[in-house]
Amino acid sequence: MMDPKPIKRKKVRTGMKRTMRRVRTHKAHAHLGEVKSLPCAICGRWGPSDAHHVRSDSLGRPRSNDFATIPLCKECHQTGPEAFHNGKSSWEDRNCKDYALIPQTLQDIYGDRWNTDL
Repeated sequence: MMDPKPIKRKKVRTGMKRTMRRVRTHKAHAHLGEVKSLPCAICGRWGPSDAHHVRSDSLGRPRSNDFATIPLCKECHQTGPEAFHNGKSSWEDRNCKDYALIPQTLQDIYGDRWNTDL
């Protein structure tokens, strides 16, 4: 299995504090475009969808890499009363942990080659 290329980071100066900013690779950018073209993983509404970076069990860590994303419509992702960002734990109780939807997303995009081509 090939490992994805590491995400390059650039040092950015913001005030007195240095932060690291992500620089997306071409492959990651293309993958996000594919995720956004899929229907919502929860309600099945056709896109364009948002590419939701998985957050379940993240314990406050920075968001996951661009390959750990699932397609969610705006309503299921941010704006609806039962959206992920309006209540993560209740969303997980109704649906599932968001990372459980990654394999199906990768299968939808890459077919049977998803576990070796990333």
